[in-house]
Amino acid sequence: MKKKFFTLIELMVVIVVMIILITMSIAAYRTLITGRIVDASAKSVGSRILMARQLASGKHRYVAVLLPGFHTGMQTEKAYSAFNAAYVTYDSGANTYTFDRFVEGSQWRYTMVGCRIMEADDDQGIQNSTAALYPKAPVDDNISVVDNVDLSALGLGTTVDSVRALIFNGAGRVKGDTRYVTIGECNFLGPGKWKVTGVDSLEKNKSCANQITLEVNRFSGSMRYIYPLDY
Repeated sequence: MKKKFFTLIELMVVIVVMIILITMSIAAYRTLITGRIVDASAKSVGSRILMARQLASGKHRYVAVLLPGFHTGMQTEKAYSAFNAAYVTYDSGANTYTFDRFVEGSQWRYTMVGCRIMEADDDQGIQNSTAALYPKAPVDDNISVVDNVDLSALGLGTTVDSVRALIFNGAGRVKGDTRYVTIGECNFLGPGKWKVTGVDSLEKNKSCANQITLEVNRFSGSMRYIYPLDY
């Protein structure tokens, strides 16, 4: 029997099909990996929030989870990425919070490369309450801040003011309204410059399609994970 060889056209069809399958596999793999990066970062930030709440109620002290955005002189890779826990003092007359010291044994941690703590305010997802249409870049509306913070480990000074934070009082309750800490797939390139991955224009309160919001209840201090489908 005479052997039958593949024609050039048949070989080309096989190669094209293989390229399509490989491309689809790479895209699926990338989506899986980035999803895990956001999920892992959200869990890391969430564990620090839970620890701060337990410490606040256990020691009857004000404890803040510091979530610094961008401050002049800060390296962009650390902005909106670093987080740490610290004791703070509340001045009821001025309604301000001042840094005391970091929590025992704590250190600065960072979200994984490719995602940031995009917002830490009083609305779900990425929203701007003053705009008719919500922007794709994050906008912190009503937030809590701590003054006189030691950010020397982040390349800044030891008395930095207006550092974004989530604050618990001595009863383990959130100061201010219920807080929503949103971790999303993106990169911060500089003041006002964000590279949002997988931009989603279907929902007004979504910026990147791949994001997780941590809702911290104002009264109970309890936390739950919210996904874009729940917004």
